[in-house]
Amino acid sequence: MSKYQRGSLVVKNRKMGPTWYLRFYRTNADGRRVENKVVVGFVSDLPHENDARREVDRRGLSTQINEPTPHKKMTVGELIRLYSEHELPKLAESTQGTHQHNFKKFVSPRWGKLTLPEVRVLALNVWFKELGKSLAHETLQKLKATFHRVLEYGMENELIPLAENPVAKVNLKGVGREGKTQDTVVPPAVAKAILNGLQLAERTIVLVAVFTALRASEIFGLRWEALDFLNQKIWILRTWIKGKEGKGKSAASRTHVPLSGKLASYLMEWKRQSPYTKPTDFVFPSLKLSGKKPRSGSQFVKDYVRPFLVKHGVISNDYHGRCGLHVFRHSLTSVMIGEKLADPKTVQSLLRHANSKVTMDVYAHALDDVKLAAQERWVERVENASMVQ
Repeated sequence: MSKYQRGSLVVKNRKMGPTWYLRFYRTNADGRRVENKVVVGFVSDLPHENDARREVDRRGLSTQINEPTPHKKMTVGELIRLYSEHELPKLAESTQGTHQHNFKKFVSPRWGKLTLPEVRVLALNVWFKELGKSLAHETLQKLKATFHRVLEYGMENELIPLAENPVAKVNLKGVGREGKTQDTVVPPAVAKAILNGLQLAERTIVLVAVFTALRASEIFGLRWEALDFLNQKIWILRTWIKGKEGKGKSAASRTHVPLSGKLASYLMEWKRQSPYTKPTDFVFPSLKLSGKKPRSGSQFVKDYVRPFLVKHGVISNDYHGRCGLHVFRHSLTSVMIGEKLADPKTVQSLLRHANSKVTMDVYAHALDDVKLAAQERWVERVENASMVQ
């Protein structure tokens, strides 16, 4: 919702003499904030700004300029267009892709030609239930969040009348297929076996994934300048998604994770053999592209991660769920909490979750030394793991 504004007083020279104007902003029907001006009076009658401000109050202009903008009957499709132009570019690229996909495939075809009053809760529930026959519950939740955010954007910018968001009333309990995108847990012993079966460069990539639970985009976006060996921190400065750099998934993500002594030694060993070690070089560069870009995350998973997960029985050969580097992120969470290597608060902070509900509804932040100690215990747990015969 727009903030209350008093407007600013300015003097303009006009034919009739210097004139006071009250300047303020309004959001027009196209979603742009535009400047407006209202005549207050002549400077000859109101010589000082305080005089002009009293005249503004006397005429009730402050109230008038804060009245809601008249709305045209904007459709959901028009709202999506404005949201995509003005709000979507501010989000992480991975989030942009999810929103655009949801708009194009689901929201626009069904709701694009309707206005807000025509988007009814009962119809929404029926729609989601029908989609739930073919989509996973997790996918439906993301779709609901996308649709909800668009309508909130419209209300916040006075593009549509203020009202209760109908999408918020949708009940997804029991709707959608469960388990379609269920995360895979890699036991520490299997993680160790995978590491032992890789060459230095590939092993170091998996080591970073296993020990830090960084996202794949964050791992391949790492440059050497982000590794603070002295202070035992890895700074998440950039990501690498779909062939270009990004700024990170969220504000909570753009921080640092601890760099344990053992992990630091592995990274230093790789640095001694890497042909690209300048501060601005990628930690895991593509040799085919002369280090100008990092290695391909999807190709790395296809060539190394998935075959090992199949080999050690973590997934079947025909498994179609997630099995990339993200499985190590989920595994760290499950084992750390399950074996009480760290408390949920610390794990949440290690994973840099913006929303505490993602990690067991814990709100506080863990201290750096607590997170470092938790990572040290996790490294030790993996290194001392043994395969059950």
